[in-house]
Amino acid sequence: KQAYEEEYIRTHHTLTTLYLVMDCMFKNRQYTPAVYDSVYCADLIHRFPGNTMHEYIREQMAAREMRVGGRMIDITAPDADGRMHRLADLTRGRVAWVDIWASWCAPCREKSRAMIPVYEAWKDRGFTVVGLSREQKVDHMVQAVRRDGYPWTNLVLLNDHYRRWYTSDFFFGSTFLLDR
Repeated sequence: KQAYEEEYIRTHHTLTTLYLVMDCMFKNRQYTPAVYDSVYCADLIHRFPGNTMHEYIREQMAAREMRVGGRMIDITAPDADGRMHRLADLTRGRVAWVDIWASWCAPCREKSRAMIPVYEAWKDRGFTVVGLSREQKVDHMVQAVRRDGYPWTNLVLLNDHYRRWYTSDFFFGSTFLLDR
């Protein structure tokens, strides 16, 4: 099946092929065969403009680059008031703890609360925390932030709109420590 699919991808540059590339990246994450990337980058990237599968494929390719010593995925997401923020802008020039959590995830919130004294002790020396909360409603995040007392910026990812929860290393309950 794999050999047939790879041959199909090499020879047919159709919407079905775009789907097969996206599906393979979702299922295999870090171990997508090279033919999928090469066909996508050489030809499919220019076909079917505006198709949402392109955004997902680009995100998967970026997620594979995320590793110790590598770059963090940059996203733009709203805060509770709907103002958009870029993660790169919030963390630039600082040591940053990126905390991926959700109001319904008790272990996530316990870990986040444990960071409050660390944040308070180091915030004036170039340390920051940025929370990314996966929610169905903004109000869920607002209530959790109020209850738990997070003093840092929290961005909300509504209904998996940004599809960050599908990447191999970027899911709720995760944290990342970024250097300057």
